[in-house]
Amino acid sequence: MKKIVSVLIIIFIVFAISGCGGERKGKLSVNSVPEGADVYIDNVFKGKTPLVLTLPYGEYELLVKKAGYDSKKAKVVLNKDESFKIVLSKPGAFDVALDIRDDGHYPKPSPFAVYIDGCFTEQVTPCVLKGVTPGKHTIKLVSLNRIYEKKFDLESNVEFALRDFKALEFPVPYYADLEDYSGRYAKPMTDIVFENNKPYIGACCSSAAFSYSGIFTGETVNLKGYIRKGSNLKGFDIVFPSGKKVHINTTEKNGVKVFSKKVTFDEVGKYSGFSVLYRAIPLSPGKTVEDLFGAYPVKQICDAVAIPENSEQTIRLFVTDGNGIPVINKPIGKYGLKTDGNGIVTLKVKGKCGFEGLTVNGEKTGVRIYGYLLGWVYHSTVLDLKDTDVKYVNGDVYIPKSQVLGYFSEEDIEKTKTINGKTYANLDTLKSGSGASVIITNDKIKFLKMCDMVP
Repeated sequence: MKKIVSVLIIIFIVFAISGCGGERKGKLSVNSVPEGADVYIDNVFKGKTPLVLTLPYGEYELLVKKAGYDSKKAKVVLNKDESFKIVLSKPGAFDVALDIRDDGHYPKPSPFAVYIDGCFTEQVTPCVLKGVTPGKHTIKLVSLNRIYEKKFDLESNVEFALRDFKALEFPVPYYADLEDYSGRYAKPMTDIVFENNKPYIGACCSSAAFSYSGIFTGETVNLKGYIRKGSNLKGFDIVFPSGKKVHINTTEKNGVKVFSKKVTFDEVGKYSGFSVLYRAIPLSPGKTVEDLFGAYPVKQICDAVAIPENSEQTIRLFVTDGNGIPVINKPIGKYGLKTDGNGIVTLKVKGKCGFEGLTVNGEKTGVRIYGYLLGWVYHSTVLDLKDTDVKYVNGDVYIPKSQVLGYFSEEDIEKTKTINGKTYANLDTLKSGSGASVIITNDKIKFLKMCDMVP
């Protein structure tokens, strides 16, 4: 009987303790850069990063180590779920300070997202990049409307100012056709920068010409970036065309909100403020801007389909998903069209100079044909050789310089000749690539000029 009573007392004590909550535990998440580092808690090996441990509340000594890198220690006071991201440095690593401020040469720059060697650092200027390994590196500073780059060989601790960076041409993929999030979520307006050249920023200024997200249907994108200081935005949803939502949480890091999540954009159409469409490849005999006018500083314009002004062109597109797989007998997300059994869709495109630009299947589209594919309008003038003051000198064709200047600048005219007191331009040496070109046939001279289509 005494034995039974003793057992009951023990059971009662256990339940009493359980009823009061028992031993409280929390989750400790440990990540490292690079991954695969050994994690020790109070000198006891627990596994490799990334690692999630469930531990009783209390104080612990965290040790993270990896061969070829300096070990890192941290004191952990666990009284709730905690997350640690440990950046390991190789021996002899240095610090790179980015003191980006108003130095009298540049007017009060806004914060820049900091990328090093193509990876977002989760830092926003001004900041210090700690533990950067010796050797060659490239830092990019990215903001809503500016990008700067610095290539350097790191041999010691160093500090850079904005004047040390080279301004880059603003690349097309950094534009996105998002709605202004300031009215929906937070004020002042926030800008969000994604990794992998897949941006998520408020449309601005003259970005209308390039207002596609750059994301192709079926593509998985690492959404990793920051939200500008002053925003109250704690998270945001990406809403798919079907209504499905993917929530992106933000966390506080160095005074700004950062986020990271991989998302597969597996639906074609309009998302929450931006479009995700298929990849479209124009089929011959369509001519590109580069075909007619030579290389252009912006690659997207080089690849644009050249559309003669005031005429209708039939353009056939071969359509694939983001992974290059042909899209067969499916809607393309625009114009109410779908591909045929070969993955081809046919569009009717009209063009005229000016900001209205293109009309595709009766819909005004600015300068965009579909997704990332632009159309660029050009006008032309045809001169009949028999009605033109043409001079032939040593096999070269010359016409009055005044007729050329309507299309080419002085710098484009490499060779001239004065004949009977009149200046003639050598048509064979005119420079292309400046938005103008010339085509000479047996009986005609045709001047082509790209339209100015972006305000």
